[in-house]
Amino acid sequence: MELEREAVAYTTGKQTQFNEALEDYLKSLRQYLKDNLYNTKELEDVYYHLLMVKLLSKHSSELHGIR
Repeated sequence: MELEREAVAYTTGKQTQFNEALEDYLKSLRQYLKDNLYNTKELEDVYYHLLMVKLLSKHSSELHGIR
């Protein structure tokens, strides 16, 4: 029973670390794009797709785990 709890805690910690790192990278990328591109429909589309990257990455990590 203790081993199962440790495995769950390890997996949860690894997913949390992954999600926080992904958010940091995406935040930096969004800021870089905002600083260097004009505020256009295309930029809004890029932001939308970055959101999709975040959500699908999170879903994949929950479904299949993290290496």
